[in-house]
Amino acid sequence: MARTGDPLLIAGALWNDAIAAAAGSSGTSREARIVTGIGRLERNGGGWLEIAVPVYAGALERQERIDDGRAFLTMSGDAELPPQQPRDRFTVMEIDSEVGPDWTVPLPPPSEPTLANAEVIIDLGYGIRDRSGVELAKELKKSLEGLGLAPMFGATRKVTQDLKLLPLEAQIGQTGTRVNPKLIIALGISGAPQHIDWIGTRTEVLCFNKDPEAPLMRLNRTRPAPRVHPIPGDLFVTVKELIEKLH
Repeated sequence: MARTGDPLLIAGALWNDAIAAAAGSSGTSREARIVTGIGRLERNGGGWLEIAVPVYAGALERQERIDDGRAFLTMSGDAELPPQQPRDRFTVMEIDSEVGPDWTVPLPPPSEPTLANAEVIIDLGYGIRDRSGVELAKELKKSLEGLGLAPMFGATRKVTQDLKLLPLEAQIGQTGTRVNPKLIIALGISGAPQHIDWIGTRTEVLCFNKDPEAPLMRLNRTRPAPRVHPIPGDLFVTVKELIEKLH
């Protein structure tokens, strides 16, 4: 952080827009760079900050670099931050600012749910085989909805483009959408990097696959996140067992 020069302010997600607007309109912060909704923040080995902001519903990232001057940054609710080491000291600065009417704006209407902001995803891979696998996934989705969840379908390229069982909008990966849900239920996903590398690190993955040595099933042998819970066996049997337990 020493390379950033003047104050660097990082705010949480709850008041992103309001705080950024206030920072931009205050006389003391007019010269600050403002970057909002940050999804990934890393300090490069050279000392500068590398910032990534999701765009186009998470399909792409806009990258920013801050190496000097003053900055005001706000993080998105599902931001991915690198693990931090324990520190002996840190500095906190409180900004005393009156909240006025110009801070308030009407709330926008709720946005339509998208794969990029889904909290729960049922992710379909080539192992579902055919339409019968999709029907099993729909049965699982209905059970989860009965628990008050709102799962959405995601899929690999083979499911959307080869088998054509789901539309292209459901594709997760390098040629699809980046996702960072709390939970993914992976059905027949082998674990190609073009798919797995586009899943956020906060995700817990329930992986149903008959091959215990599939790359996704053993992912945590080489990297800690996303955390994978392997469930080996015929998914047409194990998923039905899960559905029964959800009732």
